Amino acid sequence: MTAQEVLDTVAAHLLKQGAKSLASDGKHRSYRGEGDLRCPVGALIPDEAYSLKLENQTIETLLERGRCLQHLSEHRFLLKELMYAHDVCPVEAWPRRLRGVAKLRGLKVPKGCR
Repeated sequence: MTAQEVLDTVAAHLLKQGAKSLASDGKHRSYRGEGDLRCPVGALIPDEAYSLKLENQTIETLLERGRCLQHLSEHRFLLKELMYAHDVCPVEAWPRRLRGVAKLRGLKVPKGCR
């Protein structure tokens, strides 16, 4: 995947989902949370590669050792920026934050974020 494809895929996912992916405790972020909500990284993990064991892994570990995301290791900083948007920004601020990420990275602004 190119950086633009990562951004477009994650942006489309987050905007459609419209909610943060939280663990069952309702406090901690989760790659795949309650109601099958997914964070930016969780949205990129294929269903057949996902397991609960991944939830205890950092993004860095998944990118370095997790076979499901090794092909995205060159986009580690983009993924971290997208995770920050999901984890820290209010949902209603996601389009603005995603526009900022696109501009910072020299990418096209994803649909739905204009």
